[in-house]
Amino acid sequence: MIGYRAFNSDYTNDLGEKFELNETHHIDGKINATFGKKGNGYYFYTDLADVFRFENPEKEIKVAVVEATGSIDSVKDEYNNYLRYACSDLTVVKYLSREEILNTVLSEGIHSIDKFIRTYNLTEDERDVVLDHVRGDNDLIGKVLWYCYDKKDIFNLDYYDKQKVFNDEYEKLDKRLGKEKSKVKTRG
Repeated sequence: MIGYRAFNSDYTNDLGEKFELNETHHIDGKINATFGKKGNGYYFYTDLADVFRFENPEKEIKVAVVEATGSIDSVKDEYNNYLRYACSDLTVVKYLSREEILNTVLSEGIHSIDKFIRTYNLTEDERDVVLDHVRGDNDLIGKVLWYCYDKKDIFNLDYYDKQKVFNDEYEKLDKRLGKEKSKVKTRG
């Protein structure tokens, strides 16, 4: 099974094990993906956005594509939004760059983007890429402006005032990106 996992900046997990590329780690015992101290196994996620839900956004981490084999267990969080797996054998296939992380999440769809923008510490350029990507999806545009651009009043506005804010933000974005002037098109 292929998934994603975060490691410390020195490529170690929280137990101090260093994870080199293509090196398989094994853990003994009954595998249990339970959150907290009752779990056992190497944790990973199949949705890249889920990795960041449980990481400190200020902490420098390395994110990897991993292959999980052996015994595998899964559990959803208490809100049924995040699915976590644990396995007995884990191999790092590839460490991802920030650009690869962003492109992967954007390709995974609206639900992943929504989770990602709440938990990942995006740079200014990365925020612009996300905002440009969600053009036309008013709900997601509002969330991007809320979480990434600190526009905390966006959901208190009526439809027309919100559209004005969206158009103003896209006009600024288009200038930053060197694009032609555009208006936000709403979905019927």
